Amino acid sequence: MDSALKLDDLDTVDIAARATLGSIMFRNLLVPLDGSAFAEQALPWAISIAQQTEASLDLVRAHVFYALEDPAYGWASFDPAEDAEHRHHEQTYLDAVVRRLAAERPVRVTSAAVDGSAVDAILGRAREVAADLIVMTTHGRGPVSRAYLGSVADELIRRCPIPVMLVRAHEALPDFQQKTSVTKVLIPLDRSPTSEQILGPAMQLGSALGASSYTLLHVVHPDKDPAWKTKSDRAAGLNRSREEREAEESLAYLEQVASRFRESCVELRTRVVIGRHVASAILQEEHAQSYGLVALSSHGRSGVKGLLLGSVADKVLRGASCPQLVYRGTAR
Repeated sequence: MDSALKLDDLDTVDIAARATLGSIMFRNLLVPLDGSAFAEQALPWAISIAQQTEASLDLVRAHVFYALEDPAYGWASFDPAEDAEHRHHEQTYLDAVVRRLAAERPVRVTSAAVDGSAVDAILGRAREVAADLIVMTTHGRGPVSRAYLGSVADELIRRCPIPVMLVRAHEALPDFQQKTSVTKVLIPLDRSPTSEQILGPAMQLGSALGASSYTLLHVVHPDKDPAWKTKSDRAAGLNRSREEREAEESLAYLEQVASRFRESCVELRTRVVIGRHVASAILQEEHAQSYGLVALSSHGRSGVKGLLLGSVADKVLRGASCPQLVYRGTAR
């Protein structure tokens, strides 16, 4: 056997690089709320980012048709006064959140209750305030009108032209005094220019949250037939398995990507792993190394069968235990 680089070596290869972050890009943050404490759990993250970047914070709530919250209204005629009262309560809730933020974590905050479906309201408000990052929880709880954040997040990351940070909701009440941060950021790439579009937003967000280490990850599928090649193949220089060759090529690719960022003081690592199921490999890496943020593009190089779109992205977003940053990059 020749002295080719072993796959076990590739699993642990790291490089140190310095990344050029440039000017902070997040100036206007948008946080969708639905009236629940679960949705408010995005606020400590948004506040921490806003304070580090001197960004403004905008709170948006989609105006919900009052009849959807109480089945008793189902057969009654539309009551404009009832709808106006409902809208008043929605804005009153937002005003109360703004006052709490002003008292506990001073940032520039605006708010609005907006007509339209949840996603349309969020996207419309994002355009209106020129938002460059949306921060939201992935689950709400309560009646239908208050539980939209799970399905809304799914649709939003497929339609939104700006990065979206997803924070997993938990049982505890949100603490606006909590200062959130991350240490390590995981960035899966599929060797396509489109997937690389997450790099800028990921490093900008990591910088705002105090990250000191970034890892570029690529997953190589194992050989279906690991048997050695024929004698004629070996004579032609094909005595290594396909996965060995692809792993080595992928490592070279990641190093080339990392070389673009050698001018800053950020530690940038590369890692190639072998995995039959891409999402499972990414999640295993995230759990094993205790990353504080996973950042990925929602488009890959092969349409709906691409590495970072469809079921793979869905599984990563649902299975990751830490917040995620998702960016619907423009296909190239």
